[in-house]
Amino acid sequence: MRVELSSGPAVEPVSVAQAKRQLWVEHNTDNTYIEGLVTAARQLVEARTRRQLITATWKLYLDGWPSRGPTTATKDEGAIYLPKPPVQSVSNIKYYDTSGTEQTLSTSYYTTDFVSNPPRIVEAYGYTWPSLYDRINAVTVTYVAGYGDAATDVPAALRHAIKLLVYDWYENRGSVMVGTITRRIEHAFTSLIAAYKIYGPAQEYG
Repeated sequence: MRVELSSGPAVEPVSVAQAKRQLWVEHNTDNTYIEGLVTAARQLVEARTRRQLITATWKLYLDGWPSRGPTTATKDEGAIYLPKPPVQSVSNIKYYDTSGTEQTLSTSYYTTDFVSNPPRIVEAYGYTWPSLYDRINAVTVTYVAGYGDAATDVPAALRHAIKLLVYDWYENRGSVMVGTITRRIEHAFTSLIAAYKIYGPAQEYG
């Protein structure tokens, strides 16, 4: 099982201008450098929370359908869990049928649940996953995740966490960072993202 970014976000949750205000920087000399810090900070926030901030398209590759236990088992046991919430939509589910031909699964076969964390896809009532060809990455789920297309769609706490990281990295460019200010920033960063961390089955997908 693996997840791969298919199409990345069009904008960052924090603009260069916003980051510069956080840094009290008025010149344009470091614009490119600051832009890179914002991207790196956003990626770290996403990695720590296991979320997608700005709208992006992901592909989840599975070697087979999730296994279901006995008939009394809950739907959770047969669910496909989608990493990088919040999930906006499932674009398609493709699979290789028993002849080795790639097919697109009809939407009538499955139900989506974007309310749960992590989001999931389960078999629709009365349907079962179709038989697969014996190969790796037999199933591909393409889906859209993120809070929205605009920076303001991202929760303020996560945007502020990004700005704190940018401030820390801009002011402390050495390999070793020490001092009371840095420790305060680390504590504030951890506190800001704590409520947004995702735990559970999606972690096994990376």
